[in-house]
Amino acid sequence: MRIARFDFFVEAEIKKVLEDIRPALARHMGNIEFVRFDKGIVYVKMLGMCQGCPLSQVTLKAGIEEILKSRIQGIKEVRALAPHQISTAAFDSIGIQ
Repeated sequence: MRIARFDFFVEAEIKKVLEDIRPALARHMGNIEFVRFDKGIVYVKMLGMCQGCPLSQVTLKAGIEEILKSRIQGIKEVRALAPHQISTAAFDSIGIQ
């Protein structure tokens, strides 16, 4: 249970940082939603104009990922889930297929 407790606190910090980032995305009519944290990887959903934008990958890797990694220990990577992956993401994290 120690890992689950750690993940809970990391998830809370991730959500807090995403709240700080959200206004910058909103200026471009975009948004971001936290999906899950698993083994050092943060899974998010890009929303609004960010979804499908050709520059969203740059925003994700050079912006969001770098900010999260600089503020929270244990973050290895940030991945945006594709729309078809969203519905099963929660189940995948607990091993249900």
